Parts: sequence; C-alpha cells; structure tokens
Amino acid sequence: MRCNQISRIQILLPILMFLQFHPLTAEEESRELVCIDLKGVPLCGASSYLKEGEDWSKYHMKNLFDGTKDTAWVEGAEGDGIGEEVWFEIEPGLKELVLVNGYAKNQNLFLRNNRVKKLELRIWVGVQEPGKITELGPVFKAVPASSPWFFELKDTSEVQSIPISIAWDRVEQKMESLLASVQAMDRASYFLILTIRGVYKGTHYPDTCLADIAWKLDPNYSGPEGLGKLDIRGSWTVEKGSPWESIQIEWMPPSYQQWSSYLHGRLFDAGTWNLGKGEFAVWSNAKNGEEFVFTRARKENEKLFLQAQDGTLHVWQKEGP
Repeated sequence: MRCNQISRIQILLPILMFLQFHPLTAEEESRELVCIDLKGVPLCGASSYLKEGEDWSKYHMKNLFDGTKDTAWVEGAEGDGIGEEVWFEIEPGLKELVLVNGYAKNQNLFLRNNRVKKLELRIWVGVQEPGKITELGPVFKAVPASSPWFFELKDTSEVQSIPISIAWDRVEQKMESLLASVQAMDRASYFLILTIRGVYKGTHYPDTCLADIAWKLDPNYSGPEGLGKLDIRGSWTVEKGSPWESIQIEWMPPSYQQWSSYLHGRLFDAGTWNLGKGEFAVWSNAKNGEEFVFTRARKENEKLFLQAQDGTLHVWQKEGP
C-alpha cells in the first residue's frame, strides 16, 4: 500500500510542478462557438435543443429572444440537461439579465417540464476568422474574458433578473489581446455563455426549459431609452427625416464605430458615432465634424424611431439580419 502511494506521488509531482510554473493560458481554453445569424435575433447558439416533428424552430434557442414567454428554448440532451449551454452576443455595459424561467406559456407546461435552478455565467470574447462559417451562421474562436459566476433562479414563471457586475475594461483588454493573436478576421463579438448547473424537476418530462432572455445596459453605455450598439448596428433604409436613402452603422469591438450614408447608390456622407449617457451622437465628415444628437428613441418591429435635439423625427427600417 505504501509503495503504491509513493508511486502515485512520483507520477503526480511532475504534473503539479508543470501546472504551477506553466498555468493554462486563454489560448489553451479556447473553444468554437457556432452561431445562427437570423433577422431580429442576436448571434446565438446552444449545445443542444429538442427536435420534435418537422417544426425545427419549436424549441430552438432563437425563441429566447422573441420577447414572449409563450415559446422556449428546450435543451435536447439525455437526462435533465445539466451542463447544457446557450450563448448569445452581448455588448459592454451589460448590467442586468431579465429572464423568464421554464416553459412559461401556461402553468401546466411550466410544472410538467424542468426549470433552471442554478446557472453558471461567463463572459467570452470571440473572433470569426475568414472562411469560418456554416450554412446557418458564423463560427467564432472564443476565449474566456471573465471568471465564471453562479446564480440561483426562482422557481416561477414570472420575470426575474440577474445583476451583472463586470469590469468591462478588463473584458475589452481580453478582446484586444485576442485580436492581436489572429492574422485576419471578419468580425469580433462579446458573448455570454449560460450553463445549466441545477434544475427544478418537472412532474412529467426531464427536458429543461428557459422561456425568454432580455437585458439592460448601464446608462453610461446606452443611448436614449436604453438603446444599445446591437440595436443600431447594421444596414437601414431611411423612411423619414434623414436626407439619405440608406445608412450603414458599423461597430467592431472594442472601439471601431463608423457610419456611412448613401443617396442614389453613391456615398453621401460618413463619420463616427457614439452611444452613452442617454444620447446617440453622430459626427459628419462631410460637414467638418458637425455633431447630430438624438435624444429620444424607440425600436419596434425592426424599425427605429429617432428624435433629434431640434425635434425632427427620423424613421429607419432594418435591412437583413
């Protein structure tokens, strides 16, 4: 017995010494995040989802972001789904997650299926390298940008929230390090990964469900009415107010924020923009850096309503995903 213990120590000692002097790096922790890219849905993915019949979307992770508790993401693994994950794109300034637990369409479905009891949360940063894409969407090489933390959800179908306390300057430093480590990329994104670590057991089915996810931003990072970078990024057709036909709002983490507007198929104006402290500010290159500030905003059905300081209403319609 003593000899066996000594031999184990002799085997483990070099491993322990290696870990002491050669800690695991972010590169060694890297993983791939396969995402879907659908209009009206943030970049997102999951380790599994339940497939039932011909309706592939019935329990899909996109249901988490449709703003209703009548649909749900249902994990598709064997057993209770412990360890199953869902991930989605976020932005700096995230301060609160707003969740609806379980299959909350009605109390009967809620009780019959598992609900999430304990969640593990972790921020990751990712880059999509050239050619890394599937028929559904991009594939990101991601590394952790925070330590994991845990939260216990209530066993209720009512809305509940998870406070987020993150040093965003450190997350952005992680992003800069990742960007420096790749030779080329198509885009970069921040992600939050949620992992199921405990469940409330359903009366009939072992499937674990989560109905809806939304979030709130720190006012220092958001525009009017909580407008975020993910809300305005992309291509827009101008329906009212602005002198152009279309505008492209670009955001590449950590700090690239450019816009370009077009009229009759040609570049009309361009510049930089910023969101923060309740304002959406746009600076024009064509007008020597003149600033235009929107102080009120509303996003509804992929349409953005913006009101400038002078009271002018601008209406933009989202194009594509």
